[in-house]
Amino acid sequence: MGMSASQARLLTLTNRLHDIEYKAQNIQAQKLALATQQDALYQEYCDALDAQNIMVARVDGAGNKSFVKASYATVCKYNSSQPAQFALKDTNTGKILVDSETKEMWDKYGNDPYSFAWAMVGFDGQWAWADFNGADGDGNVTHDPFEKDVAQLIGIQTQESLEGTQAIQEDNGYGMALDHLPHENGATPYLLAMTPAEWQAYNDIVKNNKTGAAELEAKYEELTKAVADKEPQDEIQQKFDAFRKQLYSPENRDEIFTFMNQSKNHALEGVSGTPLYQDAEWGDFAAEFKYYENLWTAINNAGGCVELEPTQEIGETAEDWFQYAVESGNAVIMQYTSGGSKQGWSDTSVATNTNSGYLKSEEDDTELKKAEAKYEHELKKINKKDANYDTELSKLETERTAITTEMDSIKSVKDENIDRTFNVFN
Repeated sequence: MGMSASQARLLTLTNRLHDIEYKAQNIQAQKLALATQQDALYQEYCDALDAQNIMVARVDGAGNKSFVKASYATVCKYNSSQPAQFALKDTNTGKILVDSETKEMWDKYGNDPYSFAWAMVGFDGQWAWADFNGADGDGNVTHDPFEKDVAQLIGIQTQESLEGTQAIQEDNGYGMALDHLPHENGATPYLLAMTPAEWQAYNDIVKNNKTGAAELEAKYEELTKAVADKEPQDEIQQKFDAFRKQLYSPENRDEIFTFMNQSKNHALEGVSGTPLYQDAEWGDFAAEFKYYENLWTAINNAGGCVELEPTQEIGETAEDWFQYAVESGNAVIMQYTSGGSKQGWSDTSVATNTNSGYLKSEEDDTELKKAEAKYEHELKKINKKDANYDTELSKLETERTAITTEMDSIKSVKDENIDRTFNVFN
């Protein structure tokens, strides 16, 4: 082989060798990326192994306890099989997080626990006493007495806010209106009033000397005396609240429900009529009604409520949101305790709720199986790619060895030709 031909062949082989080394470097880089991908896949699998879902208890009629995954819907909405009542507090605002329905009912009826509870159990918009408060020019009543924005007939209200309700008097069965309180520093006089259903229930309990009638009548007399004696408004309000609390004693609630569930005209006439809810009894509503009374207390103490987004209320996205909100500290779970020195709302958590056993953390077997299946599937793909890369590297190494051998041979021939050439000239 001539020197020119040898040199040309050597250059060709050198270029090819560089290509092979470049390809080998690229494959090594891809193998390194696969190793990184495998580490990330393994970490994801480990995270799935370590993941703990917040679970909330359910108890069936036989007393058997089970758990479901926590979300706003499963933790904070009424469920007859839930052994404890919880609420969710937004740590940024300090207010209670609620769904759209609860927010709507709070905005309409939130200035009174009983009205709010009646609305939440299904009497909103179709009260036995709807359109009672206020009257048009023909004497027809026009407003719902339970709504905040139309001067709900609960507690102390201004005379101006009750304009059109002067006909409400004790003697016509429309409700209870006490005497005007005295002006204080030029303030508008006030009226005290309660709903007709409550008034009818009170009259029925006292007239028929039912359970608790004496205590209830005594509270009423204390209230009327405080108004007659022109006691301070806050003291009168306290006596009014005490009277209504006594009226809503457990033994009296079925009475109120009886009148709430009648048509207005029948109830005002003191006779039975067709109920709004056929075949319904107070027992069908009692637990849920109490639940919303308690919720009213939580919202009232917190200074209001914040409405959740629909995706945060129910479903898989809501479960993820609930988990993140609690674990990140953006929200705090609250629990209501009934009876005893700790009665009321207090903050709780999965960690501190172990004694009652109503909340807990546990592995999600379904998600774990999904993670395991994904890990095994992706690992097989990575291993297959890695094996293919090894095959490619082996081929390139074989080719590189052959090229190197040929290059060494050409260099040897080239050196011999040079030596012979110089020997001729010598």
